[in-house]
Amino acid sequence: QAVLKRFLRKRREACADRIFQDQFVTEDEATRASISMALRYSGSELPIMILGPAGSGKTNLARIIHERSGRPGQFVAINCAAYTEDLLEAELFGYRKGAFTGAADSRKGKLLAADEGTLFLDEVGSMSLNMQTKLLKAIEEKSFYPLGCDRPETSRFRVISATLEDMSALVKCGKIRFDFSQRIRGLTIGLSPLSKR
Repeated sequence: QAVLKRFLRKRREACADRIFQDQFVTEDEATRASISMALRYSGSELPIMILGPAGSGKTNLARIIHERSGRPGQFVAINCAAYTEDLLEAELFGYRKGAFTGAADSRKGKLLAADEGTLFLDEVGSMSLNMQTKLLKAIEEKSFYPLGCDRPETSRFRVISATLEDMSALVKCGKIRFDFSQRIRGLTIGLSPLSKR
């Protein structure tokens, strides 16, 4: 059993070394430690929050975690800051034909597209409180209603989120719901800016 443990440890270390040579190139020990910590939980259901300034590699790390997770579904990313509340809801939950003006066809949302995969919520701090409430319910129940539909869809997605803002400060000033914050922050990983790596 001791030999097997040593073998598995060496294999994990070798995998991590390849990541730092090919996918997330850095010699910075703090960054390597943060990424190695995230990779330990890549195969779990634990939600991960990645903090760091613009350009620090948050999306890249989220994709690496998904690739190492063994989940058969897709990596589906959405930048929450790029949409108004109504458009974000339509993008996440999808909609049926005629659900609103301009909905000429039905469309599958990001939640359904991420079934058995990973939903990456970039710039999650920009999401409205109302949208947080709706998404929290979908995360907890793994089911949701597309716009204009009276039958729920189910999706077993794993959540990875990212923001360049301080999550605790966002909760304190009322921009992020405490329960939503708790649900998406199972493990928090911080990335230093490129200038410090």
